[in-house]
Amino acid sequence: MSYFGISTSVQVPHVQKILLDLTAFIIVEEILFYYSHRLLHHPYFYKRIHKQHHKFKAPIGLAAMYAHWIEFTFSNVLPLLAGPLIMRSHLVTIWIWYFLGVVGTVTHHSGYNFPWLLGLNPQFHDFHHSSFNYNFGVLGVLDQIHGTGAKATQKGD
Repeated sequence: MSYFGISTSVQVPHVQKILLDLTAFIIVEEILFYYSHRLLHHPYFYKRIHKQHHKFKAPIGLAAMYAHWIEFTFSNVLPLLAGPLIMRSHLVTIWIWYFLGVVGTVTHHSGYNFPWLLGLNPQFHDFHHSSFNYNFGVLGVLDQIHGTGAKATQKGD
């Protein structure tokens, strides 16, 4: 049985399929989040929508969810939801993804370096909150491509 192409069968997919889907989810999220987040920094959208989230200069975990409903829908939920819909994944894979997404988002706003982050440094996003023109992405891949990546030790604009 499936809903919107999402499998709800009792049989759980093989580990390889789960890993393939999670890899695709990460790529889709990086693309959608980076461009939607960067768009939210356009002066028109920043003032009307995204400024609410940036009230936290040194964010805490719960600040991750503190956003205007338009931002929450198009920059937070859509990038997380799009990968599973594109890949037509199994519900168990989606649960794993949502768990990783929520934990990752809260951790990214925590300011703490946890051992399970595997090189993903929360200071990357903390720096974004203190110097708005850098570090728009989740992983920093598109930031490097577009020249918007910056280390937390650099001075911001």
